[in-house]
Amino acid sequence: MAQIYLNSSYPLPTFFFQEPQDVVINIIDLVILCGLPPLLSVCGLLTNILNILVLSKYGLHETTSFLLFPLSVSYLFFSILQLIQRLQSIVAQFDPLLAMSVESFFRVYIDTFPSYFVAISNLHTTIIAVERLVAVCFPLKMS
Repeated sequence: MAQIYLNSSYPLPTFFFQEPQDVVINIIDLVILCGLPPLLSVCGLLTNILNILVLSKYGLHETTSFLLFPLSVSYLFFSILQLIQRLQSIVAQFDPLLAMSVESFFRVYIDTFPSYFVAISNLHTTIIAVERLVAVCFPLKMS
């Protein structure tokens, strides 16, 4: 199948005959790139909202709860931004020029924030792991 590119890596649709294996590959590509990541982001949104509700209901009295709450908030924002980022790949299937505009907007205004939330999540996970290590190695000194 011949692809036509317009100043980007997004192929413009052409109306040439497609081989059956090309159709199957395009369907698999569509499911993997446009279906699976938004589904995982929605699952992440729901689970982190439930975590935030449960942790705020039972309070932040313990150190672990106090660290799990911002971890859930960080993952929640990361899931929202991933959903917005994957919107571009869905739009690219229907309108490549609009997809370039969506990607440009994302690159200019939103691109650095997911890496910040991942770094914050990694920091909280590391702090929880160190706290558990100290609790196991020095059980009498842990309060």
